[in-house]
Amino acid sequence: MKNDNHYIKGIISKMNLEQKVGALMTLGFAGTVVRPHICDNIVRYHCGGFRLTPGSRLFGSYVDPKTGNSVLNVIDRKGYKKFVKEGRITESELAKKVYRVLNLKYEYGLFTNGTNWNEQPEDVINDKQIIDLSKLVAKKSVLIAKDKNKLLPLSRDEKILVIEQISDTPNNIHWHPGLLYKNCLEYNRNVCYLETAYTYDQEDKEAIVKVIADYKTVVITNFYKRGKLSNNEFISELLKDKTKNIVVVTNTPYPLSIPDGADCLIITFATSPANIEAASGVLFGEAIPEGV
Repeated sequence: MKNDNHYIKGIISKMNLEQKVGALMTLGFAGTVVRPHICDNIVRYHCGGFRLTPGSRLFGSYVDPKTGNSVLNVIDRKGYKKFVKEGRITESELAKKVYRVLNLKYEYGLFTNGTNWNEQPEDVINDKQIIDLSKLVAKKSVLIAKDKNKLLPLSRDEKILVIEQISDTPNNIHWHPGLLYKNCLEYNRNVCYLETAYTYDQEDKEAIVKVIADYKTVVITNFYKRGKLSNNEFISELLKDKTKNIVVVTNTPYPLSIPDGADCLIITFATSPANIEAASGVLFGEAIPEGV
C-alpha cells in the first residue's frame, strides 16, 4: 500500500522531539511473557519497535562512520535528544529518518491491517525473488580487502582449518552455526572445523593454539557484534607466525574487527546465509567479489 506522502508528513508534523526519537528506537526484551511494565515502557518512550533479544535496553541505528561504533550504544536515548538540540543531528535529518520508518510501516500495512499474520515464514524464505535479491546483494558486497601474499583462491585439495565463531542465528536449516564451514565443504572436502564462542574464552584460545599446529592454511572469522569483546589481540598474535597462511573473514571494514597483521582479509559486510555463501565462493575462486 503506497503512501501519498502528505499523510506521513502530517503525522510527523504533530510529533514532538521525544516522540520522533522514540520512533527510531526499539525496546529489547528477553523472556516469554510481556508484562505490564514492558507495555508501560513502550508507551512512555514512544518506542517504534519491539524485539525479542537478550538484554532489555533502548537503542537506535546511528553509526559513527569514523569508528563504526553505534552512537546510541554509548549516548542512550537522552543523548540522542541532546545531539538534536546541539545541532549535531538536525531536526530535518531526524524527520527524514522518522519518515523512512513510518513510511515502511505504512507500506507493510501496519497502519491499517495490524500485521501480516497471513504470511508463512517458509513462504518468505523460499520466495525466489527474495533469494535472488539476497544473492545479488551478497555478491555485490563481499570483497577481498587484502591478499598481500596471493593466498587466494585456496586449494581444493589441501587440508584447511576453518575456525568459526558461534553466531546468534535462528539455528534452522537455512541459518545455523558452522555455516561458513558447511559452504567451504562444497569446494574442498578436506576442510576441518573448530567452533568457538563469539568472544574467545581461555578454553577457546587453548584449543585454537593446539589445533592450528596441524595446519598450514587457516580461515578464521573475526565478526564484530555490539556488546561483544573483540578477538583482535589474540588473532594478531596468531598472525605473527609467518609459516601459516591465515585468511581473516570479517564483517566490517573498521579496525575494531581487523587485527594487526591481517595480510589476507575478506570483508562480508553481513553474516547472513547469502553473504557467507558468497564469501566461501570467493575463498575458493568460485565467485568473483564485486564489493567496492
